[in-house]
Amino acid sequence: MVAEVLAIRTALTIALDKNWTHIHLKSDDQDLIQAITGRKMLKEAFGIIHDIIVLANCFTSISFSYVSRSCNVSADSLAKGAP
Repeated sequence: MVAEVLAIRTALTIALDKNWTHIHLKSDDQDLIQAITGRKMLKEAFGIIHDIIVLANCFTSISFSYVSRSCNVSADSLAKGAP
């Protein structure tokens, strides 16, 4: 989970650098999405999740949603091949 939460923070930072204003972020980690949207507490990633929430406030619109791994095969395969 730590890798995914770091990846989300990095993605939002890159999106801000590119001046993107509307973001829809999907993840197959339901606990993480619930933590980012305030419905769950994850102590092990609290600081990074706080960073994500601060970054999220910089966008005109942003949404976070859960998508099952089976419905996200392309992204899952890409992530597994990343260095």
